[in-house]
Amino acid sequence: MDPQQRRDAVLIGRPSIGQPGVGRGLTCLRAFRGKIYAGFGDWTDNTGPIELVAYDPSRNEFVIGPTLETEAVDEMRVIDDALWVPEVDHTGWFWFHSDVHVFDGTEWASSRLDRAVHVFDVAKLRDRVFVAYQYNPRNVREGYHRIAELENGQVIDPAVFESRAGGRFLKLVSCGDWLYVFTFGRTNAYRSRGEGWQPWTAAHFGPGFTMRAESDGEDAVVIRGHIRFGRPEGLQFFNTSAFHIEQDGTGTPIWWLRMPVDVKPAEERFFVLDRQTRTTSRIVSTEDFGLWRTELKIESDSPPVSLEILDGDFYVGLQNGELWRLVED
Repeated sequence: MDPQQRRDAVLIGRPSIGQPGVGRGLTCLRAFRGKIYAGFGDWTDNTGPIELVAYDPSRNEFVIGPTLETEAVDEMRVIDDALWVPEVDHTGWFWFHSDVHVFDGTEWASSRLDRAVHVFDVAKLRDRVFVAYQYNPRNVREGYHRIAELENGQVIDPAVFESRAGGRFLKLVSCGDWLYVFTFGRTNAYRSRGEGWQPWTAAHFGPGFTMRAESDGEDAVVIRGHIRFGRPEGLQFFNTSAFHIEQDGTGTPIWWLRMPVDVKPAEERFFVLDRQTRTTSRIVSTEDFGLWRTELKIESDSPPVSLEILDGDFYVGLQNGELWRLVED
């Protein structure tokens, strides 16, 4: 990797080395309590179990574990000063259960969803925590797409919202007074203020897979497109696009981006990892979604797939499982 403009690239390592087979592909990054947590796996290729890995910059070392009974760690969220890790595809029999793992910085706990074959995301609207998952009463062909509500780690309503028509509920994000769920299927998105759900088409999404959804509470950015897992390349993105959601529910395409693959809000801005070619990328930022600026450009042997920011440094995860830090010169 050879960055331009103000920063040097430091290869931290390849924390995926202990993952099983094709599960060594890096999927996501999340900062929590001074560490960068990295997710790995491939839930379409039935890998797993997956070791969660955290990088500690203060000690310049990786912290390994726990091992999660999932084929991939595809998403992590920080809610109420805890790290939430959904099991996107449990490694056991799919009709039994899947878990959402919660780490408070000291101990791990789990919230269990009975007969959940896929748990995709978790989000908070005001003081309520919601989980998007796929429920299967008998087999995967008869699944329902659901949003459950949790309270104190327990499921208090397994089907706050349920649908079979809209496709899998892949991403949740709260923005303003609304909670949005983005799907893979004919119906693109739904939203709710906490009671009742309605279709939301303001962004005019096309068919595809909702890959990232991040919010600072007042604005949100959603990245949608197509992804491909599998040997030997691992996670791949193509035909991606991004949308900006405002507090009032207005959805606007972000035309300035070429092939966005990740987004993070920080420092009262939104930062986007935007691919230009297979090996050339840039990190761009905006304060008002009117003006965008290029923070730096990146050249790498493997495509970048994930972005995180901690203490002013950018962390970029590559498709091949490497983790890099971009620091001031």
